[in-house]
Amino acid sequence: FLSKSSGLSDILAALRAPAGATLLVEGAALAALLHPADGAGTGPEERPPVRLTGREREVLRLLGEGLAPRAIAERLVISPHTARGHVKNVLMKLGAHSQLEAVVAATRAGLLPGG
Repeated sequence: FLSKSSGLSDILAALRAPAGATLLVEGAALAALLHPADGAGTGPEERPPVRLTGREREVLRLLGEGLAPRAIAERLVISPHTARGHVKNVLMKLGAHSQLEAVVAATRAGLLPGG
């Protein structure tokens, strides 16, 4: 069971759980991510390929590990401002509105390993 206060790493772990696992999630936004509406035009064949820089791929990988921008900055030895800029670019290029949505979209697009 995940609550609204669950951290990104907890949510990602639940998303990567075995196929037979049951996942209960509070919040309409996350449910919409997991079960997009039919005909919403979100199929990978309808989107151009995502072009990320090497640094943006690193940032995306760290987001997938559940790290926040400040922790990403520390890990990559860059300023928090620069890390936030990279996160913003990743979200924009993936058409995501949140870090979680970016990770889900990247996993579905094969940019991140997924379960």
